[in-house]
Amino acid sequence: MNIKQEINSSNAKGMQALMNGIDYYVNDNIRYAPFDKTYIGMVADTDPETNTYTVTIDGYDYENVMSTIRAYPKETVLVMCPQNQLSQMFIYGKIDTTDYS
Repeated sequence: MNIKQEINSSNAKGMQALMNGIDYYVNDNIRYAPFDKTYIGMVADTDPETNTYTVTIDGYDYENVMSTIRAYPKETVLVMCPQNQLSQMFIYGKIDTTDYS
């Protein structure tokens, strides 16, 4: 390999490393950015004393979730996380999964 090929190879590797670093930085910042996020979850349990729910989202259970609607176990629900704060999540809708066929 001559000197010109070595320089081109080094430049290409450097550019790829720079692009990987920028991609990581942008994706990491978007993941934790403070904007509202909506998730789809399933009601795992209800607590009638506190009128809260346990909701499963992506395999994780979130307890003491408040709701704007009445929901029952095994119902699929829409969960809002204001400004991406999981501690502030609440249920604001249900998804109709009834088989009408």
